[in-house]
Amino acid sequence: MKKDILVIIPHSSRKRPREIKKEWLSNNQRSLLYSGSSETDRYSELLYDFRNLLDNQQILFPISQIYVNICRHPERLDEICPLEIRGKKIYNQEISAELRKQLIKRYTVPFYKKIEQFKGNIILNGHTTTLDHLGLKRKLSHQIVISNIQKRGNGVKRFAPDKLIEIYVKELRKRLPQIKIGVNSVYVDIYDHFCDRFGWKKNGEGIPIIHQETDESLYIKDNKLDRRELNKLRTAIAEALFETSKRYQQRYKLNKIN
Repeated sequence: MKKDILVIIPHSSRKRPREIKKEWLSNNQRSLLYSGSSETDRYSELLYDFRNLLDNQQILFPISQIYVNICRHPERLDEICPLEIRGKKIYNQEISAELRKQLIKRYTVPFYKKIEQFKGNIILNGHTTTLDHLGLKRKLSHQIVISNIQKRGNGVKRFAPDKLIEIYVKELRKRLPQIKIGVNSVYVDIYDHFCDRFGWKKNGEGIPIIHQETDESLYIKDNKLDRRELNKLRTAIAEALFETSKRYQQRYKLNKIN
């Protein structure tokens, strides 16, 4: 059953594609990659690595999102391969559309294929954020936020059943009673290609995806990793995810029989 769980960690890397030369980069690199409000989900590669606990499947995107944002639509060039982020320029010179399209083809297509090959039960799309991150339209009011919707104009698209989210949130709260856990309170108006393309659909296609944002202050103290706190969180999240997968699978099989 543990192999029925896939964890995607898309925004942990600080690496740049080898096609992009260092001298092309602006002076904003350190701010974009390393600061508290950076575009790096700091230590998410550790927080969501459950393999020694669950022996689950995992896919980690190897390139920083400031160069290639794997979560954006591959045909929206300025979003998936941006030239600037919230007014901060990434490069100090012009980068051609042709090169950016080459980056998309080289790095995103193999990653998407890995997700397509997964035939399991549940996917966790693991992210981190901060209380006052510039990408938030409102101040973060929860320390963990679980999402299963994307807003589309006046409509809403679900990429996981509400019941599954209820189970997961209940399991998290049971293990992390001191932590504020919210549902669909941030980032639901930001497009995520994984959830749109691979997520659960009402007609039974796709795989349920849980989108999770975790406040970095839970495990980063004075700008340093608190490994003990991280491991406590990691264990609780892994246990909650496993229990959710098990209960959802049992419910799904029962519904198919009935």
